[in-house]
Amino acid sequence: MVLLSFCLALTLTWPQIQEESITRMVEESFVTTHSSPAGTSGWFRPETDTEEEGGRRSVSLLNSLKALSHEDRLNAMIKIEFLGQESSRAAQMAQKIERLWHSQAFEQALAAMEALQEFAPEPAFAVGIQWRKARSLSSGRGWSSDSQIETIGDVAETSLDYHAGNGRLFAVTRRRTDSAQWSINMSKDDGQTWSETYAWLSNSTVSDVDAVVVDDYLYVAYAPEDPGSGIHQQARMRRALMPGGIIDNIYFWIPIFDKGVEILELALASNADADNNHIRHVAILEDGSLIYHYSLDVGSTFTEYPSGISDAEGSLDICFNFGWSTYHTVVSFRDTSDNLSVWMKPWAGTPVSSDIDTVHPTSPTTTGVAAYEDIFIIVFVHDYTLGPEVRYRISYDGGSSWGVGILGQPLAGEGYLCPAVTGRGGQGFSVVYQKEDGILYDPCIYEQRPYDTASWTKQSGINDQDVITGTTMAVSPIQGVAGFGISKGVIYNPSSRNPHFDREDGGFQLSVDPLPLQGGADADFVVTGGLPDTNTWLAYSVVGLGSTYIGALNATLDLANPIAAAGPDKTGADGMVSWTIFIPATYTGTDVWLQAIQDSQVTIVVATTID
Repeated sequence: MVLLSFCLALTLTWPQIQEESITRMVEESFVTTHSSPAGTSGWFRPETDTEEEGGRRSVSLLNSLKALSHEDRLNAMIKIEFLGQESSRAAQMAQKIERLWHSQAFEQALAAMEALQEFAPEPAFAVGIQWRKARSLSSGRGWSSDSQIETIGDVAETSLDYHAGNGRLFAVTRRRTDSAQWSINMSKDDGQTWSETYAWLSNSTVSDVDAVVVDDYLYVAYAPEDPGSGIHQQARMRRALMPGGIIDNIYFWIPIFDKGVEILELALASNADADNNHIRHVAILEDGSLIYHYSLDVGSTFTEYPSGISDAEGSLDICFNFGWSTYHTVVSFRDTSDNLSVWMKPWAGTPVSSDIDTVHPTSPTTTGVAAYEDIFIIVFVHDYTLGPEVRYRISYDGGSSWGVGILGQPLAGEGYLCPAVTGRGGQGFSVVYQKEDGILYDPCIYEQRPYDTASWTKQSGINDQDVITGTTMAVSPIQGVAGFGISKGVIYNPSSRNPHFDREDGGFQLSVDPLPLQGGADADFVVTGGLPDTNTWLAYSVVGLGSTYIGALNATLDLANPIAAAGPDKTGADGMVSWTIFIPATYTGTDVWLQAIQDSQVTIVVATTID
């Protein structure tokens, strides 16, 4: 038996020890100004350098519908959506087409749809297909290999989110083809298998799509081509119902805004981890405007708030700051001078923006932003001397000052690209990105760390198939049966352009629920990814981070003055063990650092407060 300290009780006993400040890693030096090394623009060509217009292929909307098998036609419920002004005659024809289709007069419906083009010439309308029974697109293979989300291919990007209440994952894909522009895909088993619940088809193009879960809905924002102007000037919103991803045709679609200017990019965020009722929508227009809207009524209406930004160019991302004190929303983007810019929105008062670094001027320059309890991180592609590197900026004080760190720095002929980040779930920050090194197989890299210390763990080559470097990636927590935030889901785009899903357990993990801990109530502590049938302990500290070697386990706790809260208890054959522990109300207001330990390994520290 290994004694960590004086108690192994199931009730935590918190000694009265004053908290010490947390020591930061040397790699994050706090700065208020920055300099950029001289880069060598143009040396590096990712595999998808012309990922948009040059890669499109034209597929007729009508031909796509005609190609459906009889079984798929029976399974499809259709709804016509006009992309511009509709006449009363065109609206009547659309209703007739829908009635014909749903009465199984498919050929008559298709003929009437051809006639509709006289009143609404393509690409003036789209057809939404709600599958009565979700179309299965992949078969279960366990976790021995990555799962394929789609089979049609030619996907440009994928958004990933999950519903905390039912644990289901949703992947919304946007294709480069001129038909079947975007679709909703759902997984009921943590990403092992996927099925398509809805498809939006048009001969029109769509400049961008994003999706987010809030309340009991999946919201999808998109910018279709306007048939009158020929540009993507209107941002629209649709939503699907939980739990099955069925499209809400009563909500149908609502306009978010129309400025008469091309929409280059858009992004969504929600407060699903907090009050679960707000949506934030942000877009970049061709004239450099950053357009911000918010909804306080679960997506029923959207209100614009002026951003004050007129030099935005791309690489857009947005996040909600769980546990915020000043800024509830954080936006990252690239400006017209290739600066990495951050925009932060308070509940009341004027938003704050600043340039905090520079981005690579020619390579794919996606940015990703995440926030948790006023700790902000932005990942991006920076112009290093030898090529694109993945760098991050981090703020521990709600955006007042920013530290810097490097995740992927290339050698000659290499490049690191397309980072994405999540900070949801109280499990620290998780980052994914790609490496292009000129060989047959290009790896995707997954890194994770606690929120408030730069102790990164890295896994390279998480992708089973060669990734198309320069295509976007996505990362999100997985609810799952093992507990909130224990695993992360990663989506990447292989050479087939059928997006694939990889689950990252991150090895030995500790999950805590609730976060923050509640005095006078029980808390659940779940360990996953451990050695099977092995004694495991739960340790905590009220002092802070430190280094305490446990010789009998040949492992070092990252805690100062650690105390055993639970254990030894053996993991099961699946490497899991859990404890339910009562937190005394007398310790409300205490900061605590938690970590699990077993033979030769420890989990990442979970830092929280007892409320």
